[in-house]
Amino acid sequence: MDERFFGTWRLQSWENRDEAGAVSHPVGRAPLGLLHYAPDGYMFVHIMRVDRRCPPVRCSAAARPSGPRRFPATSPIPAAGRSAAGR
Repeated sequence: MDERFFGTWRLQSWENRDEAGAVSHPVGRAPLGLLHYAPDGYMFVHIMRVDRRCPPVRCSAAARPSGPRRFPATSPIPAAGRSAAGR
């Protein structure tokens, strides 16, 4: 894999197009997401709706989203503004 892709990338958008060209947004128009490629060949993807609700019993107050666009990441995102858009 090209080493320019190594690191963590923020999702900017996700859309599906069917055979007729109709567009749908499976996780809404402003999804949250990360994609990570590691030099050792491992990768991960995390995508969720910005308006996702926690289950009332199993989600602690600390884990509930306090507003749009808050997203805890387990790894830092190198290079400010890095995005996979158009790739």
